[in-house]
Amino acid sequence: MKIEGALFDLDGTLLQSMEMWQQLPLQLVRRLGGEPPEDLARTIEAMDQRQAAEYIIRTFGFAVSVEQVLKLVEELAAEEYRQHLPAKPGAEALLEQLRQQKIPCGIVSATQKELSQAAMERLGLWKYFSFALDCGEYGPKTNPRIYLAGAEKLGSAPECTLVFEDALHAARTAKEVGFVTVGVWDPSGEEHRGEMEALCDHYIERLDALELEKCFE
Repeated sequence: MKIEGALFDLDGTLLQSMEMWQQLPLQLVRRLGGEPPEDLARTIEAMDQRQAAEYIIRTFGFAVSVEQVLKLVEELAAEEYRQHLPAKPGAEALLEQLRQQKIPCGIVSATQKELSQAAMERLGLWKYFSFALDCGEYGPKTNPRIYLAGAEKLGSAPECTLVFEDALHAARTAKEVGFVTVGVWDPSGEEHRGEMEALCDHYIERLDALELEKCFE
């Protein structure tokens, strides 16, 4: 099989950011005057940001608009992406391998594409990517639209496109529509590790642990 493109999730895949996202919904609810359950992040993990905002407003009865919640989320997260969040181990080494193989790459993330780009530019990794897409435009990753749009922009068919994901629901969505899935370990997904290993075509603990030649078999 010829690999002609690669799509990367951002949080937990390219960036060590899942701990921040697990804490952010709690900070958000407290900022708005509520008392959140500790498992709130898990409850909303498969939602896009708009769906999550709607859920929080409905669940806690906040008298705010979805747009106000989304703006507050952006304010809470933006500094982390622009200033602090580190790359996952091995990210640049893998991206350089893909570039040497002339395989174009894109980002498909629940995080706003502007923040994806800002984080990658700060880390010196944006040069490896042709674009960033976000779920705000394409819907949550329980729907394959963002992956199919990414493959179209890369000019590669799903069966010729690698999808790197750390989340089980997202990897399952990509797998179901024919993408070559690479599961990426992250502490936040440890409880689903066995399922990820069984589901994905490849599973790696570090990005630079992928034996790229095996993806061409």
